[in-house]
Amino acid sequence: MDLNLIINVADDEASRNDTVHRVSSQEPSGKSSCSEASSEASSETSSDDANDTPTIPTPPTPGVFDSYEKVYDFLQSFHRNNGAGIIKRTSGRTRHDFGQGEQPTRIVFICDRGLRYISKSTGLRKVTSQRTGCPYSITAFATQKMEWKWSYRVTNGSHNHGPSRDPSAHNIHRRRTKEQKEIQQIISKSIGTAARDMDSIIREQSEQVYTYFRIRDIYNDRQRIKKDLRRDRSTS
Repeated sequence: MDLNLIINVADDEASRNDTVHRVSSQEPSGKSSCSEASSEASSETSSDDANDTPTIPTPPTPGVFDSYEKVYDFLQSFHRNNGAGIIKRTSGRTRHDFGQGEQPTRIVFICDRGLRYISKSTGLRKVTSQRTGCPYSITAFATQKMEWKWSYRVTNGSHNHGPSRDPSAHNIHRRRTKEQKEIQQIISKSIGTAARDMDSIIREQSEQVYTYFRIRDIYNDRQRIKKDLRRDRSTS
């Protein structure tokens, strides 16, 4: 990863956005200005709501995969492309050394809309959740009979909701990669880099499949990183 390149891109992005901001600020507008946080929050839409008309298909006839990572990537990609997401629920007790230490040989995944959220809050603010108690589940497994290669089986193929309109509706698909987190750390050390600039830079340097995060996510990451940097400076 070219550190100087990322810093230069961050500086150019900040300079370009600063120029646009100065030009736009000279134009008359009937709208009042708002903070960066509120403008980023307003970019969120109601697209999270699932479409209840179509149904979410189940994965095709299982094949055999050389590793857990490969079967996981296949299953997650399939669900992402069909308006769903899966998360790890449980791991089996049986373990095997696949070459990087012992790992479970059975992993149960559920729909990320499963496990209905029960709020324990007693405050006035209502906490919303996208979880619907969806019963869908799928199990990835490896056995000695398969020479410790991986496959999967659908244990409950029914969803109680329709597909989402966009992968960004799922937290699992909005996670930043290790490389993206490294870029965030570098950019955050550059003075004056706004969240929108960081968002643009990360998208430009990432494969499309890893760009379903939202600017709100980047803003929150940026705030957390800067807080950590301030704490580190105060303790050093």
